[in-house]
Amino acid sequence: MSCLLGPASGTLTFHWGGDKGEGKASPRHGDHGDHGGTTSTASIRSLAAVRPNGNIVTVSTGTITDGAFKGAAVVTEVTLLASRQAACLTPQGLTSASGPTTVTITRA
Repeated sequence: MSCLLGPASGTLTFHWGGDKGEGKASPRHGDHGDHGGTTSTASIRSLAAVRPNGNIVTVSTGTITDGAFKGAAVVTEVTLLASRQAACLTPQGLTSASGPTTVTITRA
C-alpha cells in the first residue's frame, strides 16, 4: 500500500482466539500456521481508499478462501493512523502501521 495513492488488495489472515471467541486479525501474507486457535484466510480488494490528514482509510471486500468461514463474504474497514509519516520519505518506506479495524463476515 502506498503512503500517497492507490487501493489496497491482497491476503489477510485472521487468527481467532481459543474457546473464548476472542479474535484478532493480522495481515500476514501466506501465514496459515496454528496460533492456538482457528484461522481464516481472505483474499480482499479495496472498494475505497482515502488518506485524510495522512491517515490511510480503506474499505475492502473479498472472500474467505481457507480455514474457518471458508466461502463466506468479508468486508473490512481499516484505518491506519499516521503516526510515522516521515517513514514514507525513506528508501525503506513505511513497513508497518496500526489502527482500528472492523471486520464483517457473512455466510454466502
